[in-house]
Amino acid sequence: MTDLSWRDVLATHYHHAAPEFLHIKRSYSLHFIYRFSGKKYVLSKVRKDPRRIPFHFQFDITELLSLRSETVRRAEPPVTPSSGPWVDIGSHHWFVRPYIEHDPAPDWRKPLLIRAAAHHLARIHEIAESSPNPLGEVQDGLAPYHWPICTVLAEQNAFAADMILRGRPRRDVATVRRNLETLGRQAAEVELGLTGITHQDFRPGNILVRGGAVTGIIDWDLAHEDRYLYDAALGALHLGCHQAGSDHLSAAQLFMDVYLDRFDVKAGAEAVPWMFRFITTRNLAVGRSPGKWRGLLREVEARWPRTGTHRVSRPRELVSADTGSCSP
Repeated sequence: MTDLSWRDVLATHYHHAAPEFLHIKRSYSLHFIYRFSGKKYVLSKVRKDPRRIPFHFQFDITELLSLRSETVRRAEPPVTPSSGPWVDIGSHHWFVRPYIEHDPAPDWRKPLLIRAAAHHLARIHEIAESSPNPLGEVQDGLAPYHWPICTVLAEQNAFAADMILRGRPRRDVATVRRNLETLGRQAAEVELGLTGITHQDFRPGNILVRGGAVTGIIDWDLAHEDRYLYDAALGALHLGCHQAGSDHLSAAQLFMDVYLDRFDVKAGAEAVPWMFRFITTRNLAVGRSPGKWRGLLREVEARWPRTGTHRVSRPRELVSADTGSCSP
């Protein structure tokens, strides 16, 4: 759509006529940042896709969490909410949320910030576990990128076949097949803990920081029901990749120690190494940066060669230096 079209969406469906355009952010979706009546907002334009998580889930989740978490904000309802808290126009969904002021480039090498992120994710999971679950059944036909742990393990052949269709290297396909077979056997013996609402994309780009404090957690479009420990371990690895040098797991371990001290996921001693191996294997298959996950998988297998506990050691002091080359 043209610039006029997004303005028309705001004028017609939100009564935000003649907004002041500030800038645009491009990711999977388009996000128009604007000011209206002295307040800043984000208008998101999302292409409809039946192979993604049902669109309404993110609104059901943020509505629930916003009641008790200061870092989760609900969407602004349109004037005539015929489709709920969003607007359907042609091949796209549109919705508005308040803009959260934040620093453009927080220093994720700082242990205090890693601890803060772990604390906030634990708080969100704690709220989810003590609240009615708003999620319904996830439909069949989702792309493998959106499969929860149980589906990946149950559909290992289809998961690997999807890699082949997308032209992933043969060595990566072989690694994923081998690891999923082992992980599947181990899953029956490892207590992976509680299941509930998970963000599924807890990474620095979705954790807003202002003056060293976490002020917002955004982009809930991938959220669905899965193991809480998966959410935490994925966030730990994303944050670990922002550290200098090759030892990304010390920061990841720090995140997990803080998270597990804050929220008891009822997982067994082997669950964290298992989850790190599962996440790096899964994302080697479906992630946008297979080189990142290939390297992290090597680090995981070097530190925990098939067995180990999540309390193996305290992380070494994190240094302030140039960040590593890991990308999202």
